[in-house]
Amino acid sequence: MVAVIACLCAAPATISLAAKSNNQVHDKHVDAPNSSSSTSADVQVQCLPAGGAYLRARLNGTINTELSWNDRNLSCVGSVRPNGEGIRLRFAAANGPSRLVLLFGITGLKEGQSGKALPANLTIIREGSGEFYGTQGDNKCTIDDISQQPLQGVPLRQRAYRVVARGFCTQPARALNGDGAILVTRFDFVGRADFVSDDDSSGSSSAATAPALPVT
Repeated sequence: MVAVIACLCAAPATISLAAKSNNQVHDKHVDAPNSSSSTSADVQVQCLPAGGAYLRARLNGTINTELSWNDRNLSCVGSVRPNGEGIRLRFAAANGPSRLVLLFGITGLKEGQSGKALPANLTIIREGSGEFYGTQGDNKCTIDDISQQPLQGVPLRQRAYRVVARGFCTQPARALNGDGAILVTRFDFVGRADFVSDDDSSGSSSAATAPALPVT
């Protein structure tokens, strides 16, 4: 009888550990743009070491909503664009079965620089549903103003910056598969961008933990 009770008591812990292991495996892929699975967690725990990150945006069209995300429900990451022409920034609601993701590709901006009236590409993803919307070019959205400040307390070799920006779009991001469209009439955000050189990438914690960004 004692052995049976011990076995029954241990079973929930075993099940819990197995579920936790499965979730950890799933979380490694939460940022893949072609994933059809829903997610409830994100590998990016906090955008900025001291907090203060946010994204605010007005969406009209297929998705009609006012976004107001902050540290409590926001995941963000940024890096150099794949072609080296500017930077890209990703913002997402930190949880939910069908969360929204906004990806900004900003042309003509280098590490540490500020800028005004910069062209930007915008991609909107509804994770878990297979919905993708894109401006498919950087001539439909404009960054009114953007600045980068080095993050305090982050090792210099990781070169992490607090990025502050605001802007608008004059034409919608159109569905890549279907007839939908979303116009982001205005947006402003505080996020981060990490620049890691080839020599530092193997030892950089930001390179090891930052989610992979889709091409934008």
